[in-house]
Amino acid sequence: ILPAATGYAGKLAAIAVDMKTLGLDSDLEPIKLVTGKIGALKAAIATLKKEMDHEGEGLAHAVHIRDKVIPAMIELRTSVDGLEEIMPDDFWPLPTYADMLFYR
Repeated sequence: ILPAATGYAGKLAAIAVDMKTLGLDSDLEPIKLVTGKIGALKAAIATLKKEMDHEGEGLAHAVHIRDKVIPAMIELRTSVDGLEEIMPDDFWPLPTYADMLFYR
């Protein structure tokens, strides 16, 4: 997802540069929105990696998974879902929810 989102942000930036070159006003809000969500995704990935590196055994490890890893996974999922909502289908590398629910 991260490479696709970065590619989309690059495409938006290129469009903004082209518009400015032509003397047109370019709206930077879409770029800011995407790059903000990319930042949240990168942070969520880093958090999940950190929590997955935990070593332990038995109950202590299970508690760590419950209290740290699963919430980090949920945060990562939330970041990805946020990007899915704003990225066009041709940039999205996975089937969308709509594809999975409504198309055969």
